[in-house]
Amino acid sequence: FGENTEMFITLLGLDSKAWRKAEAKARNAIVKAAVDGTKIPESSTDRFVAATLSWRGFEDDGKELKMTRKLLVQLYESAPYIADQVNKFVGNRRNFMKG
Repeated sequence: FGENTEMFITLLGLDSKAWRKAEAKARNAIVKAAVDGTKIPESSTDRFVAATLSWRGFEDDGKELKMTRKLLVQLYESAPYIADQVNKFVGNRRNFMKG
């Protein structure tokens, strides 16, 4: 869908230490919200950020953007189609198998 781009995101899988840590943090936030009676957080953004190892091809006015947490959050929250692609890719363990 849309045009092909020369933008690439390198991701870690569900079994990575970074993903598991972000997942545990999200679960703890849900439990805390349930205990406190506050709104349960729904965003997967932190998990996607944790799973993002690097990127290339992201530019602003022709200059390569350095990947930062702030820019990753902005990307995943403002481009749900990219977050959806990340979710699908990370969720498929075959993408992380050698051979």
